[in-house]
Amino acid sequence: MTSVTEHNFEQADDRNLMLDLLQSLNGAKTALRRDECGDWTIFGKHGHIHTDGSDFYIFLACPTPGMWKNRKRKLGLMVVQDGDDEGIFLLPDFPTKELAATIRRLVGFRQTRPAPIGVRFSRG
Repeated sequence: MTSVTEHNFEQADDRNLMLDLLQSLNGAKTALRRDECGDWTIFGKHGHIHTDGSDFYIFLACPTPGMWKNRKRKLGLMVVQDGDDEGIFLLPDFPTKELAATIRRLVGFRQTRPAPIGVRFSRG
């Protein structure tokens, strides 16, 4: 049985791992939140990304079976759970730039924009 302290350390590790993934995806930090179970998750309009501490899992839901088939082809990742119009992909490592852009688009979360060098923003 996992103690509360061990569970908190695991969640902190998961958060750091998900932040690293979010950075490699060039995604907005606002996409990383806790889900209903308290696990750190990257949320998008069309799906979400979880971790088990070593691998990442991308869940996508599509309006039609044809769109699901198309998204499976576009991502080219191993499908670990294949439904009629939704499923889960295994992302075993950090993605390349091209794959990151595809994941951002298909999962549906914003990309970060780096601030221009030397420019500071303030709330007015």
